[in-house]
Amino acid sequence: MSNSVSKYFYFLMAVFFAFQLDCQTSKRIDSLKTCLAKKSADSTKVREFLYLINELTDISEYDSVSKYSTFGLKLSLQLMDSFYTQKFYSRLGVCAWNLSNYSKALDYYNKGIKFCRFDKEYGGYYNNMGLVYWDQGDLPKALKFFLKSNDIDKKNGDIEGMATSLLNIGLIYDDLKDVKNALKYYYESLQFARQINSQQTIGICYNNIGKLYSDLKQEQKALDFYSKAFQTSSKAGDKKNAAMAANNIGAIFLDKRKMDSAMKYLNWANEAFKKIGDVAGASLVVNNLGHLYYTLKNYDLATKMYKEAIKVNTMANNLEELSISYRGLSLVLNATGNYKESYTNFMVYDQLKDTIVKNQNALLLSDIRKEYDIKEKEKEINLKRTADKKLSDAEKKKQTYIIISVILILGLVIVFSFFLYKRFKLSQKQNRIIQTQKHIVEEKQKEILDSIHYAKRIQTTIIANQNFINENIPNNFVYFNPKDIVSGDFYWATKRDHLFYLAICDSTGHGVPGAFMSLLNIGFLSEAINEKDITEPNLIFDYVRDRLVNSISKEGQKDGFDGILVCFNTQNNKISYAAANNEPILIRNNDIIELTKDKMPVGIGERTEKFKLFSYDPQKGDVIYFYTDGYADQFGGPKGKKFKYKQLNELLKLIHLSPLEEQRNILQNKFNEWRGDLEQVDDICIIAVKI
Repeated sequence: MSNSVSKYFYFLMAVFFAFQLDCQTSKRIDSLKTCLAKKSADSTKVREFLYLINELTDISEYDSVSKYSTFGLKLSLQLMDSFYTQKFYSRLGVCAWNLSNYSKALDYYNKGIKFCRFDKEYGGYYNNMGLVYWDQGDLPKALKFFLKSNDIDKKNGDIEGMATSLLNIGLIYDDLKDVKNALKYYYESLQFARQINSQQTIGICYNNIGKLYSDLKQEQKALDFYSKAFQTSSKAGDKKNAAMAANNIGAIFLDKRKMDSAMKYLNWANEAFKKIGDVAGASLVVNNLGHLYYTLKNYDLATKMYKEAIKVNTMANNLEELSISYRGLSLVLNATGNYKESYTNFMVYDQLKDTIVKNQNALLLSDIRKEYDIKEKEKEINLKRTADKKLSDAEKKKQTYIIISVILILGLVIVFSFFLYKRFKLSQKQNRIIQTQKHIVEEKQKEILDSIHYAKRIQTTIIANQNFINENIPNNFVYFNPKDIVSGDFYWATKRDHLFYLAICDSTGHGVPGAFMSLLNIGFLSEAINEKDITEPNLIFDYVRDRLVNSISKEGQKDGFDGILVCFNTQNNKISYAAANNEPILIRNNDIIELTKDKMPVGIGERTEKFKLFSYDPQKGDVIYFYTDGYADQFGGPKGKKFKYKQLNELLKLIHLSPLEEQRNILQNKFNEWRGDLEQVDDICIIAVKI
């Protein structure tokens, strides 16, 4: 069901520094043309050209706008009138933009801005240039120009300009799925629009804010703002925004199964879109109406609506909505017993979905064909194999030395702790030497902390180097936040030939005991891959479990780890993994998919069967998240409850389209906000990989 806000009508806000006239009739246009044909080339004729262009713009006669703007520009250049020259360039830019000639629009704007004399004129040009980049999908450049426009508006106290630029900045953050910033700028735009009583901008802000609350599943808030948008835009004569608000209200009522209210608003929106000739808007409504009538089992009207939806979505070339239309029609035909036609429509729907996926993957597949030559890659691997073997042997020796060092350090920590305890008991009986003993305790505590910090440096050395991860999977982020100085959670990576392994694990315990376990687990993982030449992730987990059981679990201790070991095959671009109690989270096409896992740890548990090998075929745009339980188990929020996995997965879905480093910052800020003054309960490790 469609419940989105069309944004193409915001170009009406683009040129807020142009002349406005009351008369918009064809008679007025004919009169201006006649007048221009008689007048000589002077400043009066230049003004008449601009009046005519304004009239033609109001009725979207962009070919005529371009023609008369060119005439007016030549005349203003002859008269060396910079004021009108920049206005004609602006009109030519708006015209080229509406005809989707983006490079020409930017060329006109760049030429026209040179003739600006006042800051307000610069603000208008920057705003228009931002809209061109936004329409092309270049959001960083669009945001840059909208912010420039807003700075100039603030400097000049231009309330109308600030309302416009802030609205457009909000649209950028809306597209980036940054709900917090989008809401901030929409509310600021609404505040300025109210100061000048701009009902059209107020209605647009209400609609956009409602859309964000709808995305956040806050339906009542969304309904309140959509209702305000509908009332405000209707009074202001903004039929397009009113129709969009009506469609959104109808969609919410349809979700709530309030069919009478849903039908009322959806029919209103449908008629409104038809009257103004908005094909894109109508395509959303008729799909909603089709679903409504299907739900009411009025299959005749449902069929009519879905067929109309197919027609308008075909005209608009909107494959997403078109696929929804064919699927809906298939369901209706199936319900009426017309199984043959139902199957035919379902096959069209299936083909459309394939086309959408293929379009998304076409660029990736093209790059893969150009970049990879399998035979040359095999030669390269053979040449590097010997060198990698020598490097692997050196790394194993280094890890052995590090593990021995940590064991010795931890032994010293225990000895020092026992010594301090005995000395402290003695100090209670001997008041005269209390200060001396206090000094000894402080010194020894410092030594213990220094030892633990040294252990942290050792653990940091063993944990996967960020540069090493970036070389093998460039699109990633790592959010690693230990509870104490050293951590039981760890992430570790190694590479064998064309196979790159990445482990994200949660060892038993945290702090010093957890760190010891993490070093032991890393050692066994490295041993399985680099010494025993085990390649399958599930067999690696089986080997590590056996080593743990035989080494430290002989008396029944349930020490080990939960985690995921994922293998990236650079030859065939396949991904395989083993999962012990933790499952990878895949977000594809804005859907959350919890991949399969084994419900048992790597260590002694209730289940002892072999680990399974799981795999999946990656698609361009997929974002895979691997995490331990520390984030979801953190207590906080207004009621001091756990964050929980469901809320974590919804947060990942909300931010997955943002830049990876920005995702990491959002996760960190959200965690600190949720935890507040409460103590962190466990180590945290979250890693994301974008395909």
